[in-house]
Amino acid sequence: EQGIAAAYFHGGLPLRVREVLGQALADGRIAVLAAADGFTDEVMPPQLRQIILAGLPYDRAELVDWLGATGADGRQAAVTLLYSRGDVQAAERVLAELHPGREALAAIFRAVRSRAGAPGGAVWPDDALAASLEAAVPSRRTVGIGLDVLAEAGVLLREYDGERWRITLPEQGPRRDLSASLRYTEGNRETQELAALAAFAFGPLHDLLRAAAGGGREGEDRPGTG
Repeated sequence: EQGIAAAYFHGGLPLRVREVLGQALADGRIAVLAAADGFTDEVMPPQLRQIILAGLPYDRAELVDWLGATGADGRQAAVTLLYSRGDVQAAERVLAELHPGREALAAIFRAVRSRAGAPGGAVWPDDALAASLEAAVPSRRTVGIGLDVLAEAGVLLREYDGERWRITLPEQGPRRDLSASLRYTEGNRETQELAALAAFAFGPLHDLLRAAAGGGREGEDRPGTG
């Protein structure tokens, strides 16, 4: 409506369309490009003058890359940060659902153990089991993921009967190590990365400026970026 040439960009677009959009931005035929994801260094023109981050990137490395993306041609540029603590809290909720921690896993194990001796035993999916865990885990999806983690770590045993999983507990043996589950290990890694991202993103401003001056590589000074 204001006569500004603009377009949108996301990873779901065909490769050829993304290539055309990247070239159009580099050539100046597009003044504004709203990118959801998939916009990488390979299609980032060096003459970008302004980037607006309307949300928190996935990790610290990605944030540093965006901070140093403008002004790659040595001329002054700007990055506007429009993320908030709410973005961190939203990411924490997603992680809690996809990667249940020790407390959630302990609650799932106790619920399974209490039902293992009941008629019919412990099974999944099971509405009664899910209902008993509503206060301890974010969702039914978390229960299923938690059962996967506990099975991978050898804390419980499962057998699929064609309709659902029948769950039993192994005989008493050595204490199981949750780190034997790749899902659990990956969840810990992502949680640590989010904590590092939050500390950096909301930390001292000079750390952000130093990262921007490094052109996306911390510790490397580059003039022209502010």
